[in-house]
Amino acid sequence: MVDSARYYVIAVESLADGISSSPSNSSTQPRLQFPKISIRDMVNAEHKMLTNSLHLSHVYAAMGFSMGGMQAFQWAVSYPEFMDKIVSIEGSPQLTSWDMLLWRTELLAVEADPDWKNGEYTTEPKLHLLDSVHALVLTTPEFIASNTPVKDFEKFFAEQAEDGSFDANDSVRQTQAILTQDIAASFDGSMERAAAAVHVPALIVINRQDRLVNPMTSIELSKLLKTQVLELDSNCGHRAAGCEQAKIGQAVDDFLR
Repeated sequence: MVDSARYYVIAVESLADGISSSPSNSSTQPRLQFPKISIRDMVNAEHKMLTNSLHLSHVYAAMGFSMGGMQAFQWAVSYPEFMDKIVSIEGSPQLTSWDMLLWRTELLAVEADPDWKNGEYTTEPKLHLLDSVHALVLTTPEFIASNTPVKDFEKFFAEQAEDGSFDANDSVRQTQAILTQDIAASFDGSMERAAAAVHVPALIVINRQDRLVNPMTSIELSKLLKTQVLELDSNCGHRAAGCEQAKIGQAVDDFLR
């Protein structure tokens, strides 16, 4: 969605995703010795990387999708002078009660897995319940019913299992991080004060049918910021960034120019 011939793009792996510093790859803080982290911690680590390692004092834009979109909102209040623009695609500045219910349920699905063993497993848990819960909210009932004939259901259901491709403890720490998302936390819970701290233009992309990241607080913040919003109504749900890539890509390109 970003023209790398026009812009220098720095793609960052989030803490605890299994590639960046994570419970699954840390030699000094392995497994659940790896501390609980927040979205704000992720942004602070990224800022440290950009300033201390790459020696950058400013960037043109901070942009992210999903949890990256949450980070884009956090960038706007934590380091409001560090960039000229922010782009949040299907992210959230503050969790709703629906989001909390969903992510707490996904966390319980990991902890209830008999193979998880309080994080001290020797064989990677399959996490079939987690994958099934995630599949329920990733798109929409209409999308699944329209794109998966009943005769193909068993194959579809089997495909939801990721066969341990994402470490269970990484999943726990990332889910706990998502549960911290609230850019108003540093402003006594006031979204109005948080919005007043944002000094740069924003492009906020939401999908009305997103069940994985509820768009309500993004819409609320966009009104406070009086900023640009691309509002989708796609039955692809949280996968709208793929289904509507051309539309989103055009909006991002126009905004960045």
